[in-house]
Amino acid sequence: PDDSSVVPAGDYFIYAVITDGTTLSLTRSDTTYRVRHSPLLVFDVRLDTVIATGGAMPARFHTITWNQDAGLDGDFDRDDTALIDLYYSADSTFAIPNGVSAIESAAANSALDTHEIVDSLSATDGVQADNQYAWDLWAYTNPDDGGVPLENTPYYLYGVITGGGTERLVRWEDGTGTLRTLSFEHEPHLTILAPMALVAVDGRRSFEVSWEARDVDDDALIWVVMIPALTAQATASELSWSQLQAAAGDSLWVLTSTDGSLASGAPVSENTTVRFDARPSRMIQTFDGQAIPLSDGEYHAYVVLDPGAGTDEPGPSSLVQRVPGRLTVDGLPTGAVGLVRSAIEILPARRTMEAWRDTTTFAIHPHTDGETVDVVSVFISVDTLVTTVVDQDATTAGVQPFAVSSALAGQTLYDSVKVATDSSLAGRWVMDLVYFEQSGRTFDGTEPLATITLASRNVEGTAQVRVDNIEQRRSAFYRNGIEMGSLAPETGAVVDFLPRGTLAGLVQLQGRTNHAEEVTLMLRENNGFTTVSDSLFEAVNDVNSTKAGIQDSVDAQGTFTLTSVPTGNYHLAVHVDRYLDGHVPSVQVNPGDQITGLQPTVLRDGVSQAQYLLGGDVTGWVDTSNTSSPDNEIDQLDVDFVITYFGVTTSPAHAGALADVDGDSLVWVEDLNMVAANFGIRGVEPSYRPINDVPPAIDVQRHVQPNGNLLVRIGGEGLADTRAYGLRLAFDPSQWRLRGHVPGEWVSPLEAIHAFREGEGLVDLGAAHRGDAGPVSDTGGLAELLFEPMAPSAEAQSVRLLRADLVDRSHQGQAGTWGVLATPERFALGQNYPNPFNPRTALRLELRAPDSIRLTVYDATGQAIRTLLRSSMPAGIHTVYWDGRDAAGRQVASGTYFARLTGRGWQAERKMLLLR
Repeated sequence: PDDSSVVPAGDYFIYAVITDGTTLSLTRSDTTYRVRHSPLLVFDVRLDTVIATGGAMPARFHTITWNQDAGLDGDFDRDDTALIDLYYSADSTFAIPNGVSAIESAAANSALDTHEIVDSLSATDGVQADNQYAWDLWAYTNPDDGGVPLENTPYYLYGVITGGGTERLVRWEDGTGTLRTLSFEHEPHLTILAPMALVAVDGRRSFEVSWEARDVDDDALIWVVMIPALTAQATASELSWSQLQAAAGDSLWVLTSTDGSLASGAPVSENTTVRFDARPSRMIQTFDGQAIPLSDGEYHAYVVLDPGAGTDEPGPSSLVQRVPGRLTVDGLPTGAVGLVRSAIEILPARRTMEAWRDTTTFAIHPHTDGETVDVVSVFISVDTLVTTVVDQDATTAGVQPFAVSSALAGQTLYDSVKVATDSSLAGRWVMDLVYFEQSGRTFDGTEPLATITLASRNVEGTAQVRVDNIEQRRSAFYRNGIEMGSLAPETGAVVDFLPRGTLAGLVQLQGRTNHAEEVTLMLRENNGFTTVSDSLFEAVNDVNSTKAGIQDSVDAQGTFTLTSVPTGNYHLAVHVDRYLDGHVPSVQVNPGDQITGLQPTVLRDGVSQAQYLLGGDVTGWVDTSNTSSPDNEIDQLDVDFVITYFGVTTSPAHAGALADVDGDSLVWVEDLNMVAANFGIRGVEPSYRPINDVPPAIDVQRHVQPNGNLLVRIGGEGLADTRAYGLRLAFDPSQWRLRGHVPGEWVSPLEAIHAFREGEGLVDLGAAHRGDAGPVSDTGGLAELLFEPMAPSAEAQSVRLLRADLVDRSHQGQAGTWGVLATPERFALGQNYPNPFNPRTALRLELRAPDSIRLTVYDATGQAIRTLLRSSMPAGIHTVYWDGRDAAGRQVASGTYFARLTGRGWQAERKMLLLR
């Protein structure tokens, strides 16, 4: 009664006190009473489900829920310490509820078709957002054998909930006890992203083709080909490879080859490549090796996906899709044969960028026409008004614009950038690179010499990336000090800087003629549930930052407009109180796009267009404070709620306000009709639990070598959503001296910008992926450092990791764990940083031993507003971030908040100040 806390698990006596006001008598029970908080898990009732991970409408995610039907009983854990593990299995015979050991053993045996999906999810009472798990089927592989769910195999879903000294196995069933199954179809998925409109192509330059492709159960290969437009327009936009060959005849060129033929083809992997720079000037043979060069004319490109992963040529049934944008090729009047190629080619030759905070990397490809050279001098200029040059080496003073390919054996003699003062180049960045390779080499144009990265400056316009000469600065090739050829100035690439895209359309509400309402619009990654986080997009569109999502006040017709939409392929969902959520399943946004006529009122199946949001979702979820709210499903609870207030005049503050579905202030027959008409329908899946529930982890390994040197390797796992890292190590300079360092294999020099700084007893290292690049693996080495001992008694333990910070793909700090070489000597919660903060701050946790901990944020009144972490954690130092939102995802107001860290028998607290 004094603090409303739960009685901790343990053994207790019960005492009784009796008094008449004068005397007092006390007695104790003879026996002890054992308190245990055994948790409960109940999966939601659903029908058998077939999940298609590919095809035209792929389901990348499958959301497993345990809250829609049972409310608070979906997962019940009185002291909030329970953890949930999820499994799928072809075996339906595991004993319920005592089959935990059996299913864990089966999941560890790769010969059995039983596999763990995820482990250690927290069971949270009364928090609807935590009672779901979004299973990413495109990224998932079985932990035991690296495979994926088999096609056309009925699988049973299991959950293990552990807590309070007990563990229980539950199985997915319907309300009558009948087992329900999941089954999978893994057709290949291919969606063309660009070009989507007519493109004028200089035949001597490249053009870009990009796509999204996935084949869950195969390692597919991708080819890009081209045929004349007239032939393409007489064929289907999607067909097989054999059908395309039959339609094109001899007029088919393979762009993913060195000469247009299949024999010289080099397909790319669907797992690592999403774009290709096609070069028409190389197309001197047709796909079957005939000497017919590609010439001026109109064409269509096609993307070919072969799930069989044949390297010689696509299989006859391979999936083929036409690129929507027609290509007009000019500059090859007699074909590519005998064409004098550019001695220095820049790829891509044409690129569209957002004018606001966008980056693009360009590759420089020399072509020495068979000559061996030992020096390549490149002089490049670009407009300063619309671009800035990104530094490729933060460890060197000034700006180094070039990142030389790690595949080359030579060295960089000169690498610089400055603003031109010569009148002929005024207003342009000028960049010089001099590359030297003593033994000499030939460049055939297929491999890059180096890359440069340009960033936009929030100015619309066009910029030319030029290969230039001026005075002593020359673009040229040399051999033994003799100039082999000076390159004439020419435009290597053109960049168009366009405004971000715009999305506009109608959100109309069933049963209303006036649709004016505050609606919540959620822009999510396509096929996912993670809402896009973008500061500019949120700032210009959100009219109510206290609520999650983008709030937009639509007019009487239901018109909405979203501006400054970042480039991407999205799923647009919409929510209005009293109505089921609707969506636009997929919308591709490119710079400059003005997309209108959207109706985010497509039903959950992703196909049926209702023309309006369906009304009647008025209750169904009850939290621990006994507050009811809609659950995105219309069932008997909603019917009962409307009947309860039938005939009642309501106001916004009235307990039955949600029962007034049509918003006319009277709960009447129109409201009852909508609930009845839409009975049994569910809305679009909400954005609840984050996709990656396992935080990234950083580990440090020390190896004392035979010569006494100390090799320190820093690696990470769970890094699939990580795009940048920063590491700080401390060492005793009286014991060790740093001899050298190299980046790990998790990122390559061409894919990331690396930073390094050494101070007295400190080493800072960092790396960030360039542009849209991301890691190809969720596990790998980050850095290696070599230390030389300064004293015979040098101790390896004196080299220790002080901090490890990660940044995710949305450019936000990422919660993670990292082990240190010396275990902390205490349990502690460090002061948050920064403080004051807006909107995000970091909390440092020190654990001297493994412990089951809970980190909760409280407001100034002592009310718990969000639990940030509840898990069993290893010893070490861990970082957790708070984004200034409560458990419902709403931004909290400015003020004082308290972070409280609780473990077994200890507690720590820090005061935080949020200033918006």
